[in-house]
Amino acid sequence: MIRIENLSFAYKRAGKSHQVFEHLDIAFKPGINVILGPNGAGKSTLLKAIFGILDYKGNVFLQETPLATMALEEKISQIAYLPQMDIEQSSLTVLEMVLLGRLPELQRKVRSEDIAYAMKSMAQLNISELASRPFTALSGGQKKLVFIAQTLVRDSDIVLLDEPINALDLKRQLELCQLLRSKVQEKPITMIIVLHDINLAVRFADHLVVLRENGTLYAVGSPKEVMTERMIEDVYGVIARVSCDEDGVPVVSPLSSFAQ
Repeated sequence: MIRIENLSFAYKRAGKSHQVFEHLDIAFKPGINVILGPNGAGKSTLLKAIFGILDYKGNVFLQETPLATMALEEKISQIAYLPQMDIEQSSLTVLEMVLLGRLPELQRKVRSEDIAYAMKSMAQLNISELASRPFTALSGGQKKLVFIAQTLVRDSDIVLLDEPINALDLKRQLELCQLLRSKVQEKPITMIIVLHDINLAVRFADHLVVLRENGTLYAVGSPKEVMTERMIEDVYGVIARVSCDEDGVPVVSPLSSFAQ
């Protein structure tokens, strides 16, 4: 489990300070935790803070251990992180790119075990046929899947994914969400995922975390608890209808923006 307490962070540029969030308290439970919120709410910044690449104030705990006290190698061995920005150019093949995700385990010579993990990760994302292809020859969506495979190949207990469905078509989005769902069912992984697609979030998430535009916490809970017409109005400034399908899953139908 990941727990943040009294977390604050501000960007400083040209002598000016922009407060992203302040005194934030959130507990991320095992399962799929989806962070929702409008642009500028601090969703990606929150993932960076959890991974420890920002100079924040407050505490981030892995179980009961403050992440700030953990050695980098120990942190990397337990947490896998897919940032929003991806590398576009590389001289490596797809298989070699995925193997980079095993860096904490890799020795001077790549072991058959590492190859097996990489091939399994690619197979789960249906990109095995790309293994020998040059990374630079791939489409944007294929590159995204390679980075996801590189992140999941670690088999970490904590997985941070920043907008993983960007650049993926509808079929690939559903396949990825179904894969993530199967992984948290296999063992108690804590996944923290930033998404913009509300309907995918409510269908596959166990827990939703909603941030307002000013970075404050609006709500935490199950999709049924959190996904209301009032929340969409308050957080997104959108009038929407929220109903439930035959499986009891909330379905959001946006109607209009308050700005219109």
